[in-house]
Amino acid sequence: MEFDAGGTTIKHIYISRLAKMPVFLPPLSEQMKIIQKVTDELKPIGEVFDLAHKGISLLNERKSALISSAVTGQLDLRDWEPSEVVGVLA
Repeated sequence: MEFDAGGTTIKHIYISRLAKMPVFLPPLSEQMKIIQKVTDELKPIGEVFDLAHKGISLLNERKSALISSAVTGQLDLRDWEPSEVVGVLA
């Protein structure tokens, strides 16, 4: 690929040249092992994503309930003063 790349400062390969390049694939058994390894490595990331999504959903529900309580007068906010919160973006 490097031999076929053109350009002096930034190397680039045209699609017409790329289409003519041979591609070497590992045997199907090796491909399956690679897929399983990648799947195993990505599983914890998916679990963290799911946990974060559930947390966001819960926070949105609580936000809606708080706004609803304030709007309907179920929550008395007349003497409320904001407290200093460190490390939270507004």
